[in-house]
Amino acid sequence: MLTETIFSPIWWISVVFVGLLVSLSASYLKESLDNALAKVSAHRREKNAQRKQEFDQTVERLKSDRSEFAEYVLLTNDLSHRFLTASFAAIFIVGGVNLLLLSFGEETLDGIAKAAFLSGMALLSVCMVSAYSDIEKIGERRKVIDHVSRS
Repeated sequence: MLTETIFSPIWWISVVFVGLLVSLSASYLKESLDNALAKVSAHRREKNAQRKQEFDQTVERLKSDRSEFAEYVLLTNDLSHRFLTASFAAIFIVGGVNLLLLSFGEETLDGIAKAAFLSGMALLSVCMVSAYSDIEKIGERRKVIDHVSRS
């Protein structure tokens, strides 16, 4: 079947036709793609410059006010603990749901198993969203604390 298709003139004509279409499309789309990527790059540069400026302002503010720095450290530790708690809760929920499913016999797994699994997955997704929404904040706050502590 494959050898018949490869040696068919229709296949070769379609390959050449598709190749020409791809080449022609690429030549028309190249400029548009270049412009779009340039805009994305410029927006990213602006965003990075804004983040750097905010970082520097936060560091300077915390250097000048030690009580605010102490509060900043406490809030960062609170975020870290919240992240760990949510992560462990997610692990325990998945483990608990699996144990619950294993504890029932196979004959009763229909309705109860589906309900337990879906509720466990819903709780898991809430815990994971809660946990991972704080990761970026924790990382940025740790960098600020390191910067202020060094000076």
